[in-house]
Amino acid sequence: MPKTQTAALADGPAGRPIPELLLPAEVALILGVSTRTLEGWRLRGGGPAFVQISARACRYRRSVLEAWIAARARKSTSDPGPDEAGASA
Repeated sequence: MPKTQTAALADGPAGRPIPELLLPAEVALILGVSTRTLEGWRLRGGGPAFVQISARACRYRRSVLEAWIAARARKSTSDPGPDEAGASA
């Protein structure tokens, strides 16, 4: 991995860089939801985009997860955010 890319990754447990592909359990812990909630989002398409590794395994790109979280930032509970603001017009 190039030095600039390694430096961009946050430190994980024991000071090691967090890998780009995260397990569903890691994502659930980061988001504070259950792995079952992530399963439901994958089924209905409501959560962060994921990478299908095999028929039974998926991973989440760290960069996509961070962007998904950032896109949900709101200034108040009445703020619909960028996704819903354009839909009501």
